[in-house]
Amino acid sequence: MKKQLLLILLIAFISLAHAEDYDFLAPKNPDFSRLIVGDWEAQSDNLIARVIINGSGNFSGVLGESGKVSWVYSGTWKIEGKELVWHYDNSFQELPEHLRNKAERNKIMSLDDEKLILQETDGRVTRYHRRKK
Repeated sequence: MKKQLLLILLIAFISLAHAEDYDFLAPKNPDFSRLIVGDWEAQSDNLIARVIINGSGNFSGVLGESGKVSWVYSGTWKIEGKELVWHYDNSFQELPEHLRNKAERNKIMSLDDEKLILQETDGRVTRYHRRKK
């Protein structure tokens, strides 16, 4: 009887210890909202994008091209599942057609204390790094 009980407990423990591998105990919605708040920067060729994401649900950003500011923008953000949803409220210049009165959704491919990797709506991947204070 003791051996059977011990065996059952051992099987239960092993099952729970490896359940995360099968997504039984893994959090269904990682806390992206907490991790995403910060000052982020991405660089690609002659483009530099900087965005500050606030805990209040607002963001502001600037895009530079060849050392000159080409776009200044701001709006609100939220996390839905594994997507970052941006709604642009203000822009230094007219918003591109695909952003006017629409939300932009980017898949969060990776997010931790140092990096934010987003898949853009056109399929491109943007890699941000957290700016040091």
